Parts: sequence; C-alpha cells; structure tokens
Amino acid sequence: MGQDAASIRHHCRNTNVVGNFVGTMKSLMDFLKIGDKIKEKWGRQFHKHVDFCGLEPVNDPDYRYESTPVNSEVFATTGGDGVHFSLLNTNIGLDDKKVIIMTVPMIDKIIILADSFDEFLGLGYYNGWFPLEQLVYNFNDTIGYYSTPDNFLTLQQRNFLDFMKTEFDIVHSPLTKMRLEILERLYTDMLILNIK
Repeated sequence: MGQDAASIRHHCRNTNVVGNFVGTMKSLMDFLKIGDKIKEKWGRQFHKHVDFCGLEPVNDPDYRYESTPVNSEVFATTGGDGVHFSLLNTNIGLDDKKVIIMTVPMIDKIIILADSFDEFLGLGYYNGWFPLEQLVYNFNDTIGYYSTPDNFLTLQQRNFLDFMKTEFDIVHSPLTKMRLEILERLYTDMLILNIK
C-alpha cells in the first residue's frame, strides 16, 4: 500500500531510514565557526594538518550559483567545481527539519541529501563529504563507496573527520538509494529554482 508524502514526512521527522531516533540538530552557527576552532588547535598553518574533506564553511550570504535554489542558504562548499551544500527553507515549521541539498552547478543538478543537519554530518562519518558530488556522475559506485570506511584517507582527512566527530557528536548516517528516493519524494516540490 502506497504512502503519501505527508505520512512519509511525518514518519521521517523523528526517525532515520532504519527507524532509529535522529539526534538533536547541531548549530549551523557552530559549524560556521569550525575554521576558527581548527586554527586554534593547529595554528596558522592548519592546512598542513587538516583537509576539510569537502566541507569548507561558507560565511558569505551572497554565495550562490544560478542553479542554487532561491529558497536555500549555502553553508559549505566542497572546494571543487562550485559544488555546495545548502539549507532548504521548507517552511514546515520544525526547527530540527533542516533539509540539506547539494548543488552541482557544472550540470545544474540538485540532490536532496538529508532532512536534518545531524543526518547530513553523519553521511561524511567515514569518508567525508567531497565524494558526495559523484552521486550525479556515478550513483551506484558512490553509494557503494559510502557503505564502508575508506582506508586510504590521508592523515589530514582523518584529523578533520575525528575533529568533526568530537565537536558535533557525529554518528554514521547510511547513504542509501532508498533514503535518497524518500527525500526526493518528500522535498523536490519545495525547491524554488531560478527561471532562466
């Protein structure tokens, strides 16, 4: 028996795809200050010790591309080809429902990744966030890559992931085809795109 988007949305508000309660949303403001905390820990030459793993904070409210939905706020970039992560303003009235989208400007593609900041951070638990862009180019291999830890991450990447896990109490969020399909059904109609 099929479920309508409202009943799926109700179920997903408090549980992840396997039925566990999703943790409390961490402050986006805390995330945007992560660069300062990293500089405090590793000093001015932090780049020798840390690789942001595709999650570089964006503090510029005007950072956007034509393909960035109008009703979104960019909070991070992967550092490659303009790919960025945004909070989608869904107007559903729940503070913990911060839908996270990824925009890939090179091909004008948007993927809905999570419906909480905690879930989004958990996607990068093992391998960071940079490879998420590959969902638009090689979906199945990317899903497979995110199913297990990458044992070939650099020391700088491991330093950043460990730092983020400590600062935000991150727990692993599985990246699955089913979860992405649910998110697409729930939130795609809420995207407000620039008309060219």
